[in-house]
Amino acid sequence: MRVKPVKIFAIVALSVLFLSACTSAPPVRQQEYATLPSQKTFETDYQTLWRGIEAALGNHRVTKRDPESVIPKDWEKLKERTLETDWIYSQSRDKYQEYSIGGVPKRQLLQMRYQINLITRRRLGGIDVFVVMNEELQAISNDGTPLGYSSVPADSSRANEFLDKIQQSILSLPPTVSEQ
Repeated sequence: MRVKPVKIFAIVALSVLFLSACTSAPPVRQQEYATLPSQKTFETDYQTLWRGIEAALGNHRVTKRDPESVIPKDWEKLKERTLETDWIYSQSRDKYQEYSIGGVPKRQLLQMRYQINLITRRRLGGIDVFVVMNEELQAISNDGTPLGYSSVPADSSRANEFLDKIQQSILSLPPTVSEQ
């Protein structure tokens, strides 16, 4: 008995359609908010700023600093320094999937992870701090299983919040011996 190519094509097409329907995720939606600044100029010296940055990072693991370390006499000559953190796991504030149970619509905020990339540059009157966030979102399938992470546009509120945290850390730092 010979099976016609059209039947084979139809069976394969239906199988692919069925499998993709079973493993697909509902679309990810995003709540729209105003874009907040991710750059700020701090009117302080480099060493104080960097102490504030390290305090603001708290327990987050830093994977890269460039330069790695700075000796006290070199702070005055330093023009630029960068920092990158490891992935920080959290729940998204603005990205979710919608579903319904019994006709009642519900939202499921999605798990996400982000990296903080910090660039500091000396300028006249202070030091510019640029916060670049890399954000990845974990989509979930219709049955609730995670489908892995994929890159998405970053939530600007996290970068802005980190700049505020640096400012608060600088203000709460104890004075150094040279400042007393």
